Amino acid sequence: MYGNIEFYCSRCGELNSHEPDSNNDLPLAIDGEVEHQLEILNCTNCDNPFQVHVSKDPNSLNFDYHLNDGYKLGEGESEYQAVFKSAVFNLEQLTYHLLSENYVNNTYFNRLFYTQCIITLETYFGDALRCHVLSSDEYIKKFILTSEKLKNETYSLKLIIQKPNLLEDIVTGRLSEILYHNLGVVSKIYMNVLDIDLQKLIVNERRYFETAILIRHDCVHRSGKTKDGKAHYISRDDIQKLAISVSQLILNLHDAMQYLDVNISENIGGISF
Repeated sequence: MYGNIEFYCSRCGELNSHEPDSNNDLPLAIDGEVEHQLEILNCTNCDNPFQVHVSKDPNSLNFDYHLNDGYKLGEGESEYQAVFKSAVFNLEQLTYHLLSENYVNNTYFNRLFYTQCIITLETYFGDALRCHVLSSDEYIKKFILTSEKLKNETYSLKLIIQKPNLLEDIVTGRLSEILYHNLGVVSKIYMNVLDIDLQKLIVNERRYFETAILIRHDCVHRSGKTKDGKAHYISRDDIQKLAISVSQLILNLHDAMQYLDVNISENIGGISF
């Protein structure tokens, strides 16, 4: 058969790719010349089961499929939903481990878990922004018009003709360069491009997150020590508190994204990012 059954898990966000079962000789139903079969596939990451309805043409290698649950690759907001589910799932799994009887209070692992909380937040900031900006020509325009680095760049007509996806490629490249641990920069982009007030969502935890980001930097680059050589002590309670705060911020940002409305102003001012 041509291609695979590809979908994002609705529990953990993992991208799954499975070959259709060519040995399944028992169709659920026959509609004209199309056979409809049911396959049970498990997520390769979390083992969550999915019912996949496969429609096959017995006279060719063509097939189509749909899921009762899960997100079919390439459909609607499937990629963003996977980004959101992945962030939530990772934090849930981390919290579950912290509360389990098997938890080992080890300095090295505590630093690792603490760092992972911030990495999850940064990854969500970047991936969620990328999914929404690249999903709309209007958002691509808005991103360029509000970027001090991009809005004055010029390109030849030859290059524009040769590369029909030039704007998307430029924006994709710039999105990958942004440092998503910089809350000031991230807040400006979300406000100027998506009209989401991240500062308001953080509420009174701005300083707390900035401190956590600095600790994460020290854990990654200085083995958990400050510039002065003082070691950070990270407890299980510290990790749990951070995981809860990060989860809540991601949930708040996810809720805000449900009400996005593209609005291009003719007098957009540039910001530095």
